[in-house]
Amino acid sequence: MGNNQHVDDVPQWDWIATLVLTGIPVLNLFMLLYWSLNRRTKRSKKNYARASLLLILNVILFYVITIEMTTGYFLFKYY
Repeated sequence: MGNNQHVDDVPQWDWIATLVLTGIPVLNLFMLLYWSLNRRTKRSKKNYARASLLLILNVILFYVITIEMTTGYFLFKYY
């Protein structure tokens, strides 16, 4: 029958370890940066890391903009 696994496929246990590591605060940012910049990281995992970093950046930007708008509204509401 043969092995149907492609060279770029990431094994299930590697994905489980990836999900566990990305669930740990602060460590997740370092690991996502490492996976997205490392040349030996497989393409699917590299794309996952880059997409996750982009999503985190978008959430932080949304959070900062929202806080700035609401804080500014409440601070200058009475002036």
